[in-house]
Amino acid sequence: MASRNQGQKKVLIKLVRSIRNVSILGVGLFLIAAGCSPVMGFSEEDGISLFQQQKYDEAASCLVTNLKDQPENPAFNFYMGRSLLALNQSAEALAYLRKAAGLEPGNADYQFWQGVGYWATMDFEEERRCYLKALKLDRDHLSANLYLGHNYMDQGAWQRALAQYDRVLRIDPDFPEALFNRAVALEKQKKKREARKAWKNFLDHYRSGLWAFQAVEQLNQNGDFSYRTYWLGRVSTIMPKVVFARGSNRLVGQSQGSLETVKGALERDSSLSMHIVVYAQGNVQLAKARANALKSYILNLNPAVSSSRVKLSWFDVPEKIFSGGKTYALKESVNFITATN
Repeated sequence: MASRNQGQKKVLIKLVRSIRNVSILGVGLFLIAAGCSPVMGFSEEDGISLFQQQKYDEAASCLVTNLKDQPENPAFNFYMGRSLLALNQSAEALAYLRKAAGLEPGNADYQFWQGVGYWATMDFEEERRCYLKALKLDRDHLSANLYLGHNYMDQGAWQRALAQYDRVLRIDPDFPEALFNRAVALEKQKKKREARKAWKNFLDHYRSGLWAFQAVEQLNQNGDFSYRTYWLGRVSTIMPKVVFARGSNRLVGQSQGSLETVKGALERDSSLSMHIVVYAQGNVQLAKARANALKSYILNLNPAVSSSRVKLSWFDVPEKIFSGGKTYALKESVNFITATN
C-alpha cells in the first residue's frame, strides 16, 4: 500500500479532495442492524432508495438483508460499499466495492468507486489503476478524470495532474475543482505566469468560498492585485480591481461589476458608510477626478443611497500593500473602506 505524501500538507495550498456524491459523516463505530424494517412506498430495493436519500446507516441495514438474498447482485454490493464509505468504514466499504466491480467489470462507475475505496484506504497505486480502468471503459468519465488528476497531485506528478485537469475542463469548462487544482499544479511547477492566469480564470468563474479566497491570496502574494478582498460591512468580499482608461476617469474592464457589488452592500445595510480612497502617483487631480467619478457612478446606480454615506479621499502617492512578506506599491489603485454608523 502506498503512503500519503505528508509534505503535501505543508505546501502552497492544502489540496481539497471533496468526494462527489458522498458525504463522509463524522460518526463513530457503525453496527449494522440484523434486519430491515419495511419502508412505505419503496420497492424491494429500499436499501438503494435510502442511500439516494442520504440515509446511509439505514441503507446499509437494509442492504444487509438484500445481500443475504442476493449476494452476487452487483448493485446491492455497490450501494453497500457506497453507504459504508459515507459512514467512514473504508476497509469494509472497499470489500463491497471490489466485489461490485468484479461482478460487473464493464461498469465505469463501479471501477471509479472502487478507486475511491482504495483512496480511502490509502492505497494510491490501486486507486490509480481503477481510475485508468474506468477511463478505458469511458474516456470522458468526468469523475475518473478528475480523481486521476488528484492521484497524480498526491504523488507530486504535477504535469500529469495538469493534463488530467485540462481533460476535465474540456468535458466541463466550468468545473471548479479542476480550475482550482490546475492553478495549484502550475504553481508547483513554478510556472508563475501561467499560474497567475489560472488563478484569475478560477476567480472569473467563482468569487466565493474558501478556494476563491485562497486564489486571491496566491495572486496577491505574487504581486498581482487584479483581484482583492474587501470588508464590505461584516462581509469579506472578493472583487476585481477598479481600472480606469489610461490618464482618465473612465471605467474599463470589470470595474462596473465591482461598483455594483459596493452599491449592493450599501443597499443591504442602511447603517453602512463607504469610504473610497483613490491613488494616482504624481497626479492628485486625476486621483480626485476618479474618486468623484466612482461616487457618482454608485449614487446613479441607486439614487436612494444618500451622498453623505459615500466619502472620498484621494492621494498622489502609490498605495502600499503588504502581502506574502513583501510590500508592494501600486501606482494607481482604489481601496474601499466601510464603517457602520
